Amino acid sequence: MMKIHFLIEIIIRLTKIQKEGLLEATICYLRGVAYSQQSDLDNAKKWMEIDVKCFEVFN
Repeated sequence: MMKIHFLIEIIIRLTKIQKEGLLEATICYLRGVAYSQQSDLDNAKKWMEIDVKCFEVFN
């Protein structure tokens, strides 16, 4: 439960500083990270593939 609150805070901070075009990519990336932390790699892969403009996924 603690990780969820941490991710929500990250999303709120990113919402304040990101442009609208990057917000969707950022949220998809964070969902992918959250699923990978829970060892749900199928869902993590799905969310990270949604927006190919999110280059951080491939680093």
